[in-house]
Amino acid sequence: MQFRIIELFDWIKRLSPDLINLTSSGMPGPASLDDIGLDCENLPLKGDNFYGYQPLKEIIASRYNTDSDHVAITPGASMANFALFASLADRGDRIMVENPVYQPFVHTAEAITGREPLFFRRHRRNRYQIDDEQTSLKDENIKLLILTNLHNPTGVFDPPETITRLAESIASQNGWLVVDEVFLPFLEGYDRKCAAQFHDRIISTCSLAKVWGLSGLRIGWVIAHPEIVKKVEYTMDYMHVVQSFITDHIAWLILTDETLNGSLLDNARRTAVSNLKPVIEHLSQISQFDYITPAGGVSILIRFQDGRDATPFVDQLQRDYGVVVVPGHYFGVADGFRLSYGIDEDQLRQGLEAIVKLVDETSTEIH
Repeated sequence: MQFRIIELFDWIKRLSPDLINLTSSGMPGPASLDDIGLDCENLPLKGDNFYGYQPLKEIIASRYNTDSDHVAITPGASMANFALFASLADRGDRIMVENPVYQPFVHTAEAITGREPLFFRRHRRNRYQIDDEQTSLKDENIKLLILTNLHNPTGVFDPPETITRLAESIASQNGWLVVDEVFLPFLEGYDRKCAAQFHDRIISTCSLAKVWGLSGLRIGWVIAHPEIVKKVEYTMDYMHVVQSFITDHIAWLILTDETLNGSLLDNARRTAVSNLKPVIEHLSQISQFDYITPAGGVSILIRFQDGRDATPFVDQLQRDYGVVVVPGHYFGVADGFRLSYGIDEDQLRQGLEAIVKLVDETSTEIH
């Protein structure tokens, strides 16, 4: 099995901390447990969580109105997705992913199957939403179909009926639909809904990282049929043996405290709505850009109307203005970039003003 460098991660992890960073797709979250008023005295270091801390499984199951044997606890959604790829696909199998695409899905599919994945395109003309043509899959040997909802990098929402039609299509091939829903709780009420509730061939993954801002806990989960849950748990035995108990316990404390849990979610949703306003305000000044307003979350895909390679613009933005956004080529979109806006509003405005200035500067040079 060959593991390529995931260029997106390598690039982000090497960024200077001195930049105005518009790359993080999630909430920054609290710096310490004290910041959210969690009692840190006498936190247990060990307990029975060999295949998931049962109280944590139960509280997550209750949120989705399912049973705890439908829940696997993982070290973040990335591990959840990797374990699903490794559990359900073999060498030579076909995996299909969306495009624009979250790059780790592509490289993980290649590592597990030894083949480049198939792609289906989310078209700009359809506002990046999945259409009826795409829900009628032509390939009859697709083992896994991987989606993000909210879509990464556009923030577009695909409704339950679309996801269900896609599940019916993949089920006819005896395949599985995996829906990464780490951004979905940005939408009101969708912290308690998941695609796995719609169809028995759908598997949902989520985590406390993006919306709750608790990436440091590394708590994610899989919602699936108990047979799939067991496969995921046995696969994780190869990689980390057992989850950190203290983080399981902290996650349980947070999710059982409705006031605390609610405040984290409310803050994330409020920030997403509030910070989107200056983003749209600045983008509306730039006729060269094309974008779709996100349904939720704190990221937006911006593309050049003329289809030019956006990488030189992104590089110059970082070099001359100290502002960094994610080059679109990491998502299979060479003519654009992902801008994330979950940060402090003053810094966000500085970054947006730099983008406007650079567009003006480069437009003047061209003309």
